[in-house]
Amino acid sequence: MMHSLEYYNCLEVLQKKQIVEQKIYGLLQEYFSNPWYQEDSTPGIQRWKHQIAWARNRARENGLIKSPDESGRGNWELTDKGMKAQIPEKR
Repeated sequence: MMHSLEYYNCLEVLQKKQIVEQKIYGLLQEYFSNPWYQEDSTPGIQRWKHQIAWARNRARENGLIKSPDESGRGNWELTDKGMKAQIPEKR
């Protein structure tokens, strides 16, 4: 059985995740509004959300964002390397 504090922490992380997903969706809406991204990639998870999760993992693996141990679960905090990274221009 989950204690109320654990439940609150899980709820807080979920809310943070949804906020981040919506902000990224807004920035990339031109692409994510494509019907292909709206389909589920796994049951109940739209492809655009799955793409964001993979991008986050790649950014963490490349040292662009801090791990959850460093920044807190549900937070996406840039590292110094991430702050200096060049964002490729649209093609």
